[in-house]
Amino acid sequence: MRTIIRILDSLRCDARFMRVPEITLGSRVALVLTKYLFAALAAVRMPVPRSFRFAGRRLRCDTFFDPWFLVFAFGDERAALSELGLLGRVSPTLVDIGAHNGETAVVWSQLLDNPTILSFEPNPDCYEILQRNTEGLRVQTFNVGLGDCNGRLPFDMGPAHSFRRTFQFGEQNGNRTIPVEMRRGDELLDLPRIDLLKVDVEGYELQVLDGLRGTLSRCEYLQIEISLERPRAHRFDEISRVFGRSSFDLVRVGHTWKERDRPVAMDIFLKNFNGLTAAPSPSEASPASRGD
Repeated sequence: MRTIIRILDSLRCDARFMRVPEITLGSRVALVLTKYLFAALAAVRMPVPRSFRFAGRRLRCDTFFDPWFLVFAFGDERAALSELGLLGRVSPTLVDIGAHNGETAVVWSQLLDNPTILSFEPNPDCYEILQRNTEGLRVQTFNVGLGDCNGRLPFDMGPAHSFRRTFQFGEQNGNRTIPVEMRRGDELLDLPRIDLLKVDVEGYELQVLDGLRGTLSRCEYLQIEISLERPRAHRFDEISRVFGRSSFDLVRVGHTWKERDRPVAMDIFLKNFNGLTAAPSPSEASPASRGD
């Protein structure tokens, strides 16, 4: 029964992607076929290619999961952007914190009208792929983690898939780690306006939000993947209290991610109902935001 449910979910995902008009029919069909080819190769333990063609681009990947996620993200992100009123907006500015291999940046670039995208990815292996996948697009990439402090913190490089890796929250779990640069988001994001800020950091959500207290007032929408069962991650109710004290309110609940039929993460969308404040002028900006 579980297998049947997964197959039906996958087919529904394919059907939604096949209705995305911004992508040519040939590119849609090719990506769906790539998704099932990669999954079949992984199922029989055969080598999975490290790249695939999509919409005239060669996209790099590090797991069989990447084409599947791209199919999912096109349908899910398009539905969210449409509901939030961003789909037809001209030259929106978007920030992707936890960009992985650049899948969301590729989706935004295909769906939106002349967007400006800033993508942050601390994992150096993923960052190299992110750079390749967004080459030629209006995407600025940063190999840095965003959090509530400045410095270098251990980043887990253990056996989990790259899209599950994150900072260690201070505990020692026995996995290999590497030191990665951490910066407060307020010191890097001096944009006058952010139409959509996405946070997908595998349990590090509260630290990221704490480092963005000044920036959030200039964001219209937030998209956050909330971890529900990750060890050492902040509880859902803790993050809810953060928004309870702010001008943001929930406007959309997106996908619920499951493992063995248990929910482990959930996508939520919030809107700033207090109006957007302007960024500080160059004379008022902090030395770090000016690059001094």
